[in-house]
Amino acid sequence: MQTGKRAIGFVINSFEYGGAQRVFIDDANQLAAAGYAPTIFVLYGHEGEYPLANEVQVPVVYLRARGPYDLGAVHRCSAEVRERGMQALMSTLNDGNIFARWVALRTGTRLFQREANTLGSKTIAQKSLDFVFGWVPYRYLAVSGEVRDSLARLVFYARRRIVLLPNAVAVPAEGAVASNPVPEIVAVGRLSDQKDYESLVRALGIVKREGAAFHATFIGEGYLREQIEAALREEHLEADVTLTGHVPHARVREAYAHADLFVSSSRWEGSPNVLLEAMSYGLACVSTAVGGAVDIIRDGEDGLLVPPGRPDALAEALAKLLANAELRARLGHAARARIEETFSRETRFKRLQALLGAA
Repeated sequence: MQTGKRAIGFVINSFEYGGAQRVFIDDANQLAAAGYAPTIFVLYGHEGEYPLANEVQVPVVYLRARGPYDLGAVHRCSAEVRERGMQALMSTLNDGNIFARWVALRTGTRLFQREANTLGSKTIAQKSLDFVFGWVPYRYLAVSGEVRDSLARLVFYARRRIVLLPNAVAVPAEGAVASNPVPEIVAVGRLSDQKDYESLVRALGIVKREGAAFHATFIGEGYLREQIEAALREEHLEADVTLTGHVPHARVREAYAHADLFVSSSRWEGSPNVLLEAMSYGLACVSTAVGGAVDIIRDGEDGLLVPPGRPDALAEALAKLLANAELRARLGHAARARIEETFSRETRFKRLQALLGAA
């Protein structure tokens, strides 16, 4: 067992599908390949519960916590941290961040807390805890400029500890190779309030009434499925939109590779992985101007940005791309170059290693 400075603990809620989970798994796997000894501590769930765990290439400890305040789980995790001689912890998501603070306090381990939420998406209790214990993290890893600025307003006394570390993706060797007679639109994300698929459905209804041809695929599952299906019926889009439910990530990559354009209609975001992934495939992208999307897309240069909650504006952007294959190609080419230059996996990993090395 490797211990000491190169032994790192990762604290996460679960291996349920999500951008934060995928980023953490990728970080842990890359660190292991670079000679570190990462271990992932999972608060909830058990071995084999989530398929995403199959992508993990490092040791995993399932804590079976009853919540972020479970002192028994804190004790078990702290014992593992001490035994392995860990001098650094990384955490993500609200529960994982709360839990990791208790472990860091008990063990004296330096905590790198990944933050992807602005104050508006946190409860009063979460904000209160962040304010009171804002001195505990050694560094805050903010995934976007909006998150960084929001966090700096809350833990103003620790603002020098906040650094910007956006999400990143591996750039595929080949970009999208779409040759669809009818343009294919792809959207990826949970069927939830955050992703606001209803606005997307209303926008597609406008586009269809204006005479544009398309097919859209929504990849993801969630508690709003019935509501979205009802909206599709209201807009007479049953034959134009496919809901896939959960699919393996390999299927998501196939969807990117064979689509003509990507759309994100979210009400809020941290640093949206799916947008980064779609752009890395050279897809022309339309996104709402929320969170890290405004750091990723330069409107009109490598994608299009629209206001959130505005089906009319979303419809206008989609119609523009559906009607102009040359514009789709230009934006897609620029999008892929943007990811290669600024949001590649290699660029982020070098920055992460520098942060850990300075600890």
